[in-house]
Amino acid sequence: YGEMFANMKYDADIKSLKRWVDLFDLDDSVKIKQSMFNNLKINGLARLKKDKIELTQTRVDFDEVIAKIEFTYFFKEKNKLDFIVTVNQINLDRYLTSESSKPITPETAAVGIIQLPTELLKSLEGKGEIKIGKIFTSGIIIEDIIVVLRAENALITVKPAKARVLNGSYSSSLTIDSRQSIPKINVNSKLENVDLSEINKTIDLIGKLNFEGEIEAVGSDSQKLSQSAKGRALVTLDSGALRYFNATGLINTVQTIIRCKCPQPLPKQGVTEFEKASASLTLKPKLNTTLDLNLKGASFLVKGNGYINGMEDFSRYNMVLSMGNSGGPETAKGFAIPIGCKGSISKPKCRPNIQPLVKSVVKNQTTDKIKGILSDKIKEGIGKEAGESLKKIFNF
Repeated sequence: YGEMFANMKYDADIKSLKRWVDLFDLDDSVKIKQSMFNNLKINGLARLKKDKIELTQTRVDFDEVIAKIEFTYFFKEKNKLDFIVTVNQINLDRYLTSESSKPITPETAAVGIIQLPTELLKSLEGKGEIKIGKIFTSGIIIEDIIVVLRAENALITVKPAKARVLNGSYSSSLTIDSRQSIPKINVNSKLENVDLSEINKTIDLIGKLNFEGEIEAVGSDSQKLSQSAKGRALVTLDSGALRYFNATGLINTVQTIIRCKCPQPLPKQGVTEFEKASASLTLKPKLNTTLDLNLKGASFLVKGNGYINGMEDFSRYNMVLSMGNSGGPETAKGFAIPIGCKGSISKPKCRPNIQPLVKSVVKNQTTDKIKGILSDKIKEGIGKEAGESLKKIFNF
């Protein structure tokens, strides 16, 4: 290799990449469906000189994707590389099923990188830059993606990683530390003014999203990273709406029950519109997350807390819907409705419990009526024993 010199122009026209994968028995390590990466074309220039490989003017075309690559690799002493990759657009929904689809962020990239052999991670040196015009995934368009990578002295940093998404912005920084025998990752992410209503499909939560969080984890594979991950995050949503329960409908139903003193069916479906919602989250090992919730509407408040078990896809929240500013009858003010939610993380089932509230309100109103009836004159008319019996019945 010390005397290797070559200049080559190359091109390839691959009708089906899956057939090549099958030919070289790579199907266990590379999962490619028959319909993926058809009519793949590659061309460019390659230069080999002693311990250096250069790929210049490289272009890859497939499925309306055009990728251009400039790449330099020194392989003798260390795995030193420099690269620049530019991509016009890519539609991830072509290649990912709904079950396997995940956001393309430094967090998910870190899981893939950290599963490389530790010795390879320690030996990497160099820098790289990736620019992508647009990514289409799960009804979302992510634009103007820029990711800058540096590797030196067993430290890999991704900073900045940024993009425009749903009329807002995404930014993140990532560090992979492989100086010890077990790699460690640190991630800081931020979303600002992301408009969830712009997602091109029906979702359970909309509003202007702001998110800021940090995560650290230790491990050599995705399972160990998940079990060790810890961190915290703050989420806020402005001018939004939430499925799962109908706060205004509940308030109206309770007010009707109070007025008519008669049972009414609770709204089982609906949407809660709110002015501002916020949640603070604390991530603990094994993907256990505790959170505090606050939600403010025009005529109500919701407060609560809960937890999420990411390993088992289970969540539970205990919330209280306050009607203090509902503008309803005076008898309703100051009361609250407990709401319990539990189930899968993406679609929990929420059940309000208005029985204690209705009992309390109806009992108090009835009590006031009986108190009025049991004036001294009426007591004298019905007798002392009857008056005491009525008192016991209504517990006053």
